[in-house]
Amino acid sequence: MKLNALGSYSLFFPTSVIFRYCLLLLCLITSTHSARSVPQLSADETSFDIENQRLYAKGNVLVVDEDLVILSNEAAYDRKANEAQLKDNVQLTKETLRLLSDELFYRSTDRYLRAKEFRVGQAPFFLEGSEVEGTTEEIDFKNVRLHLQEPDPFGISLQARSGNLKPDEKLELKGITLRLGKLPIFYLPYFSQKSKKAENPLGISVEAGQSSNLGFYLKSETRFPITQGLQLGPIVDIYSKRGLLFGPSAGYKWASDDGTRSIESDLIAGFISDNDDPGNDILGNKIDSSRDFLIFRHRQDLMENLSLVATYNQWSDSEVLRDFREDLYDSDQIPDSFVETVYTGENFFLSAFARLEPNDFQLIQERIPEIRLDLVPTEIAFLPGYYYSLSTSFAKLREKPLDGGSTLENDRLDLYYSITRPIKIKEWLNLTPLVGAKWTHYSKTLNNGGSLNRLIGEIGFDAEMTAVAQWDYQNKIWGINKLRHLVQPTLSYRYLPGASKDKAKIIPIDEDILSTSLESIDLSNIRSIDELEDAHILRFGLENTLQTLQQDYGSRNLASLNFYQDLRFNPKDDEREWGNLYSDLTIHPIHWFKFSWENRFDPETLTLEQMETDLTLIDGDVWELNLSTIALQNEINQHDITYYYQFNQMWAAEVDWHFDTRSDHLVQQTYSLMQKVGNSWIIEYEIKIDKGDSREGDNSFNIRFDYVGF
Repeated sequence: MKLNALGSYSLFFPTSVIFRYCLLLLCLITSTHSARSVPQLSADETSFDIENQRLYAKGNVLVVDEDLVILSNEAAYDRKANEAQLKDNVQLTKETLRLLSDELFYRSTDRYLRAKEFRVGQAPFFLEGSEVEGTTEEIDFKNVRLHLQEPDPFGISLQARSGNLKPDEKLELKGITLRLGKLPIFYLPYFSQKSKKAENPLGISVEAGQSSNLGFYLKSETRFPITQGLQLGPIVDIYSKRGLLFGPSAGYKWASDDGTRSIESDLIAGFISDNDDPGNDILGNKIDSSRDFLIFRHRQDLMENLSLVATYNQWSDSEVLRDFREDLYDSDQIPDSFVETVYTGENFFLSAFARLEPNDFQLIQERIPEIRLDLVPTEIAFLPGYYYSLSTSFAKLREKPLDGGSTLENDRLDLYYSITRPIKIKEWLNLTPLVGAKWTHYSKTLNNGGSLNRLIGEIGFDAEMTAVAQWDYQNKIWGINKLRHLVQPTLSYRYLPGASKDKAKIIPIDEDILSTSLESIDLSNIRSIDELEDAHILRFGLENTLQTLQQDYGSRNLASLNFYQDLRFNPKDDEREWGNLYSDLTIHPIHWFKFSWENRFDPETLTLEQMETDLTLIDGDVWELNLSTIALQNEINQHDITYYYQFNQMWAAEVDWHFDTRSDHLVQQTYSLMQKVGNSWIIEYEIKIDKGDSREGDNSFNIRFDYVGF
């Protein structure tokens, strides 16, 4: 039975009464001042008080007011005032907003509502309190509690004196007590967060344990919400052997509604007066007892085509992070500090880059700063089919020797220009000849020899052949829908004359560094400008790719196998005519299987210089196995095995073994047991056993508590 908000008569009323009511109904409808539609009501039982213009409903009461729906077991509607009083299991829903209460007052003309003892949910917010009042566009609360997860006896919540919610926009709370379950632990004056961009407003990490180098310890890092997107809190560590470490921890995230601007920053710092002997740093120097670290990360989209990235790492010594924040040290053992902003034009990139050296245990080629302009390949207007590329930079360079010698400084202006002519000889054969030059100006030379200009030429070509084979092969288990094999033999030639001239006069700051990867032979991409020498290289390549059709669009790679070999016509004193043979293999036919292999082989001495392998097997959310190997001739030969198994939704375990073939030892063993407590916490129990030369000590045991965010 469906009715409008005025109700309807029972058919047993006298005809005269029905006639009078119809006239009244018509008058009321035509005299309505609001342009909004009349709410609709239905229920199992209804009755109408004509004199007072009130409608009473019982059982499965449903009120529909445009996009707003209210359910209850009882309702009384006053037609004169357009007000409804709903009782018993009241449920109000409007789009993503949901409000529950035992009693609710609602006025349809302005969508005003009022309730006591309420619960409100709009993901990711879950609120409950003693009083709520407002409209469906803006709601005010009193004595409200915000759960940072679904309500949980072990969860974190914010108990606030008052609050305000604008659905799908923002939540604000004032006079807040941070609670762990029912236990008050901290006070916050204010909390604000946008609902559409809601992130975890609270970060808590606590770790306790024992290790031979730290003794018994308690480590904690907590971030509290200060304003929208800003978290701030302390780092407090206590070590029985080392003392007290403390410092700030902060994070900030913001994004504009149109997505063109955003900010993401993270900062942690720690300070300690080390009570134990810290030993020596990576250079063999004695470490001072006053130790600290500061790590800052920042990324910002200033506008749609202008971005900023910054990283700053200041360590008092090379081992401070290894001692007190081993997880951060494992992921970044060579700290870097730089800031770069890039403007992206229609066919160019303009960038400003600065690299700093805040640490005295590292050899860093500082740029203070480097301004660079890069033009993407662009067709020459008066030579159709020919393309030019240009890049130019100005850099102030500085390098401070680790032995305390004289600081190396120079100003360098660099310009590179090239012309290419892509030629499609056949459908399967492409040839791109190239000619270019690099001009470099140095403001200083060695032994105060004055300035220097150097010109390096570049002549070469890139050739690529493509052969394709296709098969109509189907395999639902592996997700294969047809197969395509691409074979691409490549040939690249580069001749770089003029680089060796006056090399002995150049102050060597940007030098060649050790790299195990395939190096570029393009003059425009070589960064070791100050150590360039004449080069005459022919590079052979063979690239293989096996693909299948993607379910939605395009294709995905199932496997790839590539080989690259250099032939040097004028090798340096420390080089061979035939360079190393580089090869890499990737097999990723389905999400639960991935294998990669990289190899560097010396064809003249038949020596394996380097090999890296990585195999990952995954069985849904149940288990994951990873096997990896890294071997570097006469340096490293290590194998790593990691196995993760989830027993159920509450318990999981992980085993990690590191085996060193050269020492014939299992140098590190880690055994972890993870427990989920309620919806809010993950507890990790870990035992680590180390052998060999390690600052971390022989063994350690720790328990870690991590708060799970939204």
